[in-house]
Formats: sequence, structure tokens, C-alpha cells
Amino acid sequence: MKKSIRQVGDSIFDKRMSQLVKRYPYQSFVVMSAALEFLGKCYSKRTDFQEGRHSQDDCNKAINNLSALNKYVKYNDLYHNLRCGMLHAFTPDCIILTRGMNDIDNNKIGAKEFCSDLRKAWEELKMLPDCKKHMMETFILDVVGTSSGSTLTQQ
Repeated sequence: MKKSIRQVGDSIFDKRMSQLVKRYPYQSFVVMSAALEFLGKCYSKRTDFQEGRHSQDDCNKAINNLSALNKYVKYNDLYHNLRCGMLHAFTPDCIILTRGMNDIDNNKIGAKEFCSDLRKAWEELKMLPDCKKHMMETFILDVVGTSSGSTLTQQ
């Protein structure tokens, strides 16, 4: 199935993300961590989302350049402490995950607030003139049989 980058993003940041946060707050951080990187790839206008060695830069660009995410700069290294921790080991490093709101002074990220901020960042990103055209490009989303392609670590 072929969809534009915008269509893919709209499906990531829709109401289902909030429902996931409400029902499964801990697990939702896995999806939200990947969504953070997706935002960065869109901001960077990547043409190949699978190209290696950009994940950290993409996450940091999203945090440093989208006003809805600027508060997360205070967490110092959200790429390693949240994104890598959740996507590789299913556990964060140096931060505490909570169900509700952030408590930045105590190094806590709340699922509800983080979700809201990611959704705001997506809306913000869609309004950036440089990103609008790029988001209309086709993004291949294929699930064939039991697999959807490869990841960098499978190659």
C-alpha cells in the first residue's frame, strides 16, 4: 500500500495514540519513542527512512526545532535514555516514566503529556513550508504475508 508521508504521520498521531496511552501507558512509550524519531525524519526531510546512522540526529532535530518538544531538551539525551532504552531493551535509562504529566525537575516523563506534545509537534511540522511538499511524497507501506521488509540489523 502506498501512502504519503503525511498520511502515515496522520495515522500515527491520531486518537489511537491517546487510547494506547490510556490503556497501556508503559507500552505506549515504545510507540511514542519511534514516533519521536519519525518526526525528526520528517523535519530532516529524509527520503530514505531506513538509511542508517541518522536516528540520533533525527530525534535531536525534532526536540530542538519543534516548539512543542522544546521542553524535552532539559532531559539532556532523550535519544539514548528514552528512544534507545525503550526500542532496544523495553526499559528507559536515567528517566522515570509515569502515566500522566511530566515532572521535569524530577526527571519524569508522563505518557499523557508526552503524547499530547508529540501530536502538537506533528501538527506544527505539517505547517512548516519546507516540510509540506516533502510530506506529500510517497512512503511505501507494505506488509506482505508475515513480514514488512527488513530493518538495518537484519541486513
